[in-house]
Amino acid sequence: MLHFVRRRVLRGRFLFVFFVLLCFASGGAFAQPFTAGNLAVMRVGDGVTGLISSAQPLNVVEYTTAGVATGVTVALPGTGAAPFITNSGSATSEGQMIMSAERDRLVLVGYNAAAGTANVATSASASINRIMFTINSAAAYTTPASTSTLYSGNNIRSGVASGLNYFAGGPGSGASLLNTLTTLTTPAINTRVVQIFNGQMYFSSSTGTNLGISSLGSGIPTTCCQTTALLNTPNSPSAYGFSFSPDGNTLYIADDGSGISKYVKSGATYALAYVVNATTSRSITVDYSGANPVIYATTATSTAPNAIIKITDAGAGSAATTLVAASP
Repeated sequence: MLHFVRRRVLRGRFLFVFFVLLCFASGGAFAQPFTAGNLAVMRVGDGVTGLISSAQPLNVVEYTTAGVATGVTVALPGTGAAPFITNSGSATSEGQMIMSAERDRLVLVGYNAAAGTANVATSASASINRIMFTINSAAAYTTPASTSTLYSGNNIRSGVASGLNYFAGGPGSGASLLNTLTTLTTPAINTRVVQIFNGQMYFSSSTGTNLGISSLGSGIPTTCCQTTALLNTPNSPSAYGFSFSPDGNTLYIADDGSGISKYVKSGATYALAYVVNATTSRSITVDYSGANPVIYATTATSTAPNAIIKITDAGAGSAATTLVAASP
């Protein structure tokens, strides 16, 4: 886990993952505050108080792809009556927000602890449960799963859903089926981001032989003990967010050391094509609808606040445009 001093003193920040809502499934007859094609970003902190290791309030904020706030904000419960969902203000590997396999829910994980609770990232999960929330297209949230045993003494980092199955990723307990407390690999692999693309589960890791993006089992597994296969060559030593194209032939990886890279399918694995942009990043989402994929990412630097950037992939070294910067 990496900790950057600059992040700890920000007034507010955009934490790691957001998703283009281009394919957000219809929510039915109810009103839909989220607009298809916009970005949903999770913000950690109240925007006023400096961030420290205590539990911080969370808001999901919508922006256009030009970086304009739409006025839609989902304030998640960090005060009042439990259940809560908060994140640490200093554990930089947390806060990944993932679209469900059906693309009908945003999935985020954290701590069932009120804002201000000290040292949540190292707390025992028996006293501070790790929890998952989902948000639908109408900006309504639910709490489908929590655990008093997994990720104890560590931070739960990401979550994804498929039907009534809810998966999580993090150190210690690795990738797990949260609602049945099933660890999917033995021994558990230190995972960062768990996602489902094209009916297959994947995860990112920077541990051992899993330096990059690996497949997990076949399809969407719900039992132990699954095999894994590292997909990218060469390794991506500090991979976080990633995105597969709809045809499965392209893989983008956000790495907080080397930046954003493009890989192309070569047999059963993916070979590095080039570094799209060297700006270090931890979260990424890609619009594949045009001739050139458009990448949206959050930056991860030790010398500047988090920012939302936009890159049109025109080849190696494509330029990045800053859309929104977090409060200094």
